[in-house]
Amino acid sequence: MVALFLTCIARIAAIVTSEKISASINGNTTLITVGRLRGNIFDCNGIPLTGTRYKNYAVITPTPLTVTYCSTVLYGEQKINVLAKLKNRKPILIETERELVCAGIINLKAPEHSPSNGYCAHLLGYTDSSFHGVSGIEKAYDSLLFSDKSITVRYAVGGNNQVLSGVEPVVDTHSYVTASGVALTIDNTVQAVLEKAAQRLNKGAIIVSEAGTGCIRGMVSRPVFDLNNLAASLNAEDSPFINRCLTGYNVGSVFKPCVAAAAMEKGWAGVFYDCTGSNTVDGISFACHKADGHGKLGLNSAIANSCNSYFYNLAFLTGEKSILNKASVLGFGYKKSLCEGIFTVNENLPDINRELCNIELANISIGQGALLASPVTMLSLYEAIANKGVYYPPYVVLGEVKNGEIKEEKPPLPIRAINESTANKLKQSLKEVVESGTGKKAFSSLVTLAGKTATAETGWENGRASQHSWFCGFFPFESPKYVAVVLVEDSEKDEGLAAEIFKEIAEGLCRF
Repeated sequence: MVALFLTCIARIAAIVTSEKISASINGNTTLITVGRLRGNIFDCNGIPLTGTRYKNYAVITPTPLTVTYCSTVLYGEQKINVLAKLKNRKPILIETERELVCAGIINLKAPEHSPSNGYCAHLLGYTDSSFHGVSGIEKAYDSLLFSDKSITVRYAVGGNNQVLSGVEPVVDTHSYVTASGVALTIDNTVQAVLEKAAQRLNKGAIIVSEAGTGCIRGMVSRPVFDLNNLAASLNAEDSPFINRCLTGYNVGSVFKPCVAAAAMEKGWAGVFYDCTGSNTVDGISFACHKADGHGKLGLNSAIANSCNSYFYNLAFLTGEKSILNKASVLGFGYKKSLCEGIFTVNENLPDINRELCNIELANISIGQGALLASPVTMLSLYEAIANKGVYYPPYVVLGEVKNGEIKEEKPPLPIRAINESTANKLKQSLKEVVESGTGKKAFSSLVTLAGKTATAETGWENGRASQHSWFCGFFPFESPKYVAVVLVEDSEKDEGLAAEIFKEIAEGLCRF
């Protein structure tokens, strides 16, 4: 009888084991999906810029032990719901603030793909409910980032569709998905400094590149769209979806170094001019920003003090062809691609084959009129000055990432745009802008800066003159590492804010 009993027990065990194996093999399972997965966007050091926030989940297997445990650690409505579902002998998924430590409970973290607080929002972009990219890098590299994988927990179930005891669930995190994607030239440390500085910026843009490489290390546009309420952002008057780093604006006096470079290379470096406060061009009075004039000054002082009258005169001596040619070589007037699907818009430079009238040339000489340029374009002019006359076209994608390894793409080739001697003289002039000229608000005792201010008139809006302020430059002066552009849109209340933000960025980055 004992032998018969043991045989029966073995037979029953074999049947149960066979049922469990059969359920697993034949696909008789139930699947718990914890969270969708998508490839990540990384900075140049492999630090994720997306997928940095997580939600905590617990997958609870229905056992007497987990029922007892949940009844003691959960509270309120969640406790009632969980215990009711566990009575059905089916596994359940709950979101939890802390880890639940009990046999039969699997704790998992599911990444929230979008970054918090609009971090680098305009460049990164966002995804829709199907996890496809809608804007920015998310859209441009959707074929590389999109995945149909999810974090899952798979249970074997019997014929009654209840979990089979003794069969461990299979957890699949597909970690290779989030360890792959695309790497940007953005440096997370630089971006953090820009995000902090941008807290003072209601509307505008900040962009920083690495001198001598063209790598964009940080990019901020304000205002930021609200990922939790995209419809409200779509209808907002201040157009938060626009990436202002890529958008063409009137640039004003930050264009003067381009005019100066063309003039110097045509032999007009030694010109002096007596500024009386205004010039008359074809019967129209063109004012200098200093109403009583700057008096007699040369090119170096004209740049430092941003004398409009000097540059009206210099443009007529130099000629439109030379100025427009120089501007074109420096990247003005055409759409520039930073990577696949990310490019500048609204850039404009007068047609070099069309003869400009004197009034048009006067406007161009101080960066006004038909000239429109983006902050991205302004980077190239100031990098060329900082980098002995050579600039690298700016770009933002470093390469593809596979399982944490970055496969870098070939960077753009450098362009000789200004003679080295010309660039060195302009570099010194831009230092004087900060030390004794119109850019004193950017002066720092921590790092030596060089750059140029601008107040660009953009016409009239709601009965008032509308203007934008700029500060473009580089640092440290002795051996430039970074080139930076700050644009403050609608800046009539604080014309010096662009220079102050530039200083804050320079001092923040000099500490690293």
